[in-house]
Amino acid sequence: MIIKSRNELIIDNGIKLDSRVIELLKQVKELGSLNAAAQRVNVPYASAWEWIHRLEVQLGYRLIEKKRGGINGGGTKLTNKGEEFLDWVESIINNRIDLAIAGSNDEALDLIIKGISARIRNEWIGSLNGLSKVLMMETDVAGIHFLGGNEEVIDEMGLSRDIKLIRGYRRSIGLVTRTELTMKEIIEGIREGRLRIKNRNLGSGTRILMDRFMQDNGIDPTNTMVSPSVAYTHAEVIESILSGEADVGAAIEYVAVKSGLRFIRLAVESFDLIYLRGNNKPIIRKLESLLESNNVKSIISNMPGYGLY
Repeated sequence: MIIKSRNELIIDNGIKLDSRVIELLKQVKELGSLNAAAQRVNVPYASAWEWIHRLEVQLGYRLIEKKRGGINGGGTKLTNKGEEFLDWVESIINNRIDLAIAGSNDEALDLIIKGISARIRNEWIGSLNGLSKVLMMETDVAGIHFLGGNEEVIDEMGLSRDIKLIRGYRRSIGLVTRTELTMKEIIEGIREGRLRIKNRNLGSGTRILMDRFMQDNGIDPTNTMVSPSVAYTHAEVIESILSGEADVGAAIEYVAVKSGLRFIRLAVESFDLIYLRGNNKPIIRKLESLLESNNVKSIISNMPGYGLY
């Protein structure tokens, strides 16, 4: 959530959310009926349905679904995703988040933060976007992995005085395919338009790596076949390849091995966390200590494609 005004919230990816939609979802949860919820919020039923449907399209998942019963008939309830979304929005509005983490998506970090007893919000938006959110004080911590080294890139940007780096771990990243292909076959397949790429979002370190790979191999990105939507996580890349939507994409070795897909390494990179100097939240110190613990080191050592510094 990046902007809050009286009647409108602007959430991730620039989605504009009318505050009345939040109230509608709250009332659907309480009353079990979209019709009753619309009456209580004092909006026409058609408008209520249209607003929620439009938001569902933007988010990419269902917020409400039909159920039997409900006040005034026409039972409606929140889906599991709808419950999660409403809880997330309300937690931001009510400042109930203990730690906000943005930036690069990482499977090990997902496991690590489960060891913290706190209310944590994740936004997997890419390294560069995560760095930007830290600088704008829109998130507490960001996960990063930059080509050329994380500390080096921060130094080059002139941000060493503003940004504090928490050393993380190493991970293997590369190309993922369904079938056994050589590097030469992948390059030719992409160049000739026979292999469809699943891209990551702009601003992600993985997207930068993939763009560099194509540049180094003389591939014009504007002449390649790509999936119509981008992935925000490594898991989404894997799902796209497994489903046949795409033929190749860049992802970490861990998710490729776990899914039984073919993997060709492009790099072993450093994955670190950053936060703004002056952010003195005790939970950040707790996260830093956790990363240095033997328990986390054991987790990292036992995950394929991961390693310690």
